[in-house]
Amino acid sequence: MNEFEKSNILVITDDESDIAELTQVLKEQCMVFVVKHGQQVFEQAKNIVDQCKPEMILLDVVSESIGGFDVLAEFKGYDETKRIPVIIITEPERSAEDEEKGLFEGAIDFINKPFSHKIVKFKVQSILKQMRQLRIMEKISMVDTVTLFPSRRNFELRMELEWARAMREKQELSVMMIELGGFKEFYEKRGHARADRLLMSVARAIAKSINRSGDFAARFEDGKFAVLLSNTDYDGAMFVAGKIIADIKELILEFTYGSSKTMTGSIGVVTQIPREGSSNATIFKDVSRVLMRAKEFESGLCGVHIGSENYQND
Repeated sequence: MNEFEKSNILVITDDESDIAELTQVLKEQCMVFVVKHGQQVFEQAKNIVDQCKPEMILLDVVSESIGGFDVLAEFKGYDETKRIPVIIITEPERSAEDEEKGLFEGAIDFINKPFSHKIVKFKVQSILKQMRQLRIMEKISMVDTVTLFPSRRNFELRMELEWARAMREKQELSVMMIELGGFKEFYEKRGHARADRLLMSVARAIAKSINRSGDFAARFEDGKFAVLLSNTDYDGAMFVAGKIIADIKELILEFTYGSSKTMTGSIGVVTQIPREGSSNATIFKDVSRVLMRAKEFESGLCGVHIGSENYQND
């Protein structure tokens, strides 16, 4: 089986001969999807991106009906498409100004018309290979190897996206920080195998309590986890946190053989609507502060709705 056989490629052009030629050239390594005509090109392309998740886009900037450079700018400004590599289809006599514009807007390379089949194949294969290697490298650093939860770095990147989205749409965003108090001592006393099993069990308990597509959980560090609940109000976040802390307490009793004094579970919850120009670093500080307060309560749960500063423990 060819390494690139299952790669999905999106071609954007209204030139029927180019569509036929590129489909023929790439058929052994790619499944080619096509968007043509000038009206609402970006909207059509977004629908296909949602459906087939292309690994690359070939964009015609020669055709006036496509509006190539404008479409390229839209792709690079949209969260779901900005990381998809774009190769520009252009004429061999393209100007230095056009080349600069394409690179500035985020194109990764160019292919000239009329097509050289060998060059088209080589460039597509090379870029796909680079992108796959990059994803492997990202996956290594973006996934916690014990729990298979996203890593802290992964969480921080997702937080940036959701913070910007909540700010733009003026929606509430809830974040919780979960900590197993005494985890280090448990690890040293019980060994890494049992400590790892506890972490995996906690991860499963968290995953069980969050099931919407916008929810996101990660192992933050050692015995600490973080949960992001997009478009979730304070009451909703506290309800989810209540389910998680109940499950964690049961797990602590199970793994410490009923001696809950050796380990504790605590959750801090913060809900707020991000203000224009604010940084998501503020909510990390706030949730860490609330987590410290949670440790003071027998329930191990404390939350605050930023703006009202009304604390609640359950």
